[in-house]
This record gives sequence, C-alpha cells and structure tokens, in this order.
Amino acid sequence: MSNKIYSNSKLSVFKQCPMKYKYQYVLKIKKRTIGIEAFVGSRVHETLEYLYSKILSKDQIPTLGNLLEFYKEIWEDRFNNKIKIVKNEKTKEHYFKIGEKCIKNYYDTNKPFANDGTFCIEKPIHHTTKYGDRIMGFIDRLEWSGNKLVIHDYKTGSNIPKNIHDDRQVCLYVLLCKNKYSEVDNIVAKWHFLRYCKTFTSFRTSNELDDLESEINSIIQEIENTKIFDPRPNKYCPWCEYKYICEEGEGDNKKWF
Repeated sequence: MSNKIYSNSKLSVFKQCPMKYKYQYVLKIKKRTIGIEAFVGSRVHETLEYLYSKILSKDQIPTLGNLLEFYKEIWEDRFNNKIKIVKNEKTKEHYFKIGEKCIKNYYDTNKPFANDGTFCIEKPIHHTTKYGDRIMGFIDRLEWSGNKLVIHDYKTGSNIPKNIHDDRQVCLYVLLCKNKYSEVDNIVAKWHFLRYCKTFTSFRTSNELDDLESEINSIIQEIENTKIFDPRPNKYCPWCEYKYICEEGEGDNKKWF
C-alpha cells in the first residue's frame, strides 16, 4: 500500500525512463523548457474547455470564429522563450495551424451542440484500488447519453495507437468513473484524435478493470522498490525537458541527443 497518489502520466514516465521519473517526481526539478507539441495540446484543451463552459452555463454557444479567436488570444498570451521546437524544419506558425485544424475538425464534427449531455469538464477523479494504491486522473469531459456515461478525451498528437483497447489511460479512466459513479452500469470512453477527425470508442469489462488494478500495483511496487533510477534512452529523448542534466545527454558525445 502506498500513501502517494499516482496518475497514468507518472506510471508512463517511469516505464519510459526511470531517470526522468526521478528528475520530475522525486527531485521535482523545475522544467526549463516546454515542448511545442505539449503547448499546442494545452491551448486546444483550453479552447474546448471554453466551449463547454459556455454550454454548461447555458450561455450563447460560441461560433467556430469565436473559438479560433479565443485560441489565438491564449496562444499569443502564453507563448514564450521556454517553448521548444525540436524539429528545426518546423515553425511556430506550423504548430499554431495544427491547433487551429484540431479545433475546426472537432467543431465541424460535433456542431451544433444543442442537445449536448455534458455535465462536467476537466474533472479530477480519485480512486483507491483493492491493493490500497491511490490513483487519480483528469478527465476532459463527461457526458450523459441516455443511460450511458461517456468519457471524452482529446488528443492533438500525430500518433494513433495501433490498438486503442490496449491503452492503459483509456482503461484507467473507465476504472475511475466506475468507482465514482458506481450506480452506472454502462460506461464507455471516447478518444478524439483531433488532427484526423477520428474517434474511437472503448468498453471495458470488470475482469479488465481488475487486471488494470493488478498492473498498476505492479508498476507502483516497482517504483517504490527502485533505489537507482537508471536512464533508459528511447525515441522520446530529443523532447525530454531534462536532457540538459541527464547523465546520458551530457559529456563529449551527448550520444542520445
């Protein structure tokens, strides 16, 4: 049993690179840079949060033009010299347009939003597993669709998993909502890959949720029994916010960067 609270992000960082986990969650070293991809994702999420805040307040539903103007304003307000573009051939404007495309794709696919069943946005949900592990997640949007609870998550990245059903985050969100809304039998997750106008729906059985709790417990036990957090070079190293202090990233050859 752990007193710490874990999220899918923390578990994923450890599995990707224990040293990055140490820098980020043990030593809590402040990041010097923010990847442009993460910056785009945050601004798109804020824009969709703005849309649904208007819907929830029964206010006038923003037009697509309203949303794009909101997106432009928060982009310009928050962009600074800490935002890092790894791919030198790409520009700030290139990534700005990706965000615009994500917003336009989502809006055109889901308008007019008149009978939307959304009741919650940016919802933090906690759960203590049968092993005593404390886990949490932030869910982008929750919606009632008849007697069905629908979990919505927005993805702005360029990669789509080969099998969305194998994604731990999807299953974790279903587990969290199953615990929070225990009276609901029908819970599904919808993953919106905004660049491509693609939406995937995932259902989970009780056995799959039990297996997830076991998997989470195994990872947490591994984390808490780790004494030396070794680096694990991987394809994401060029985007790592800690490469300036990473043992594998410094020295004469900087072999991974």
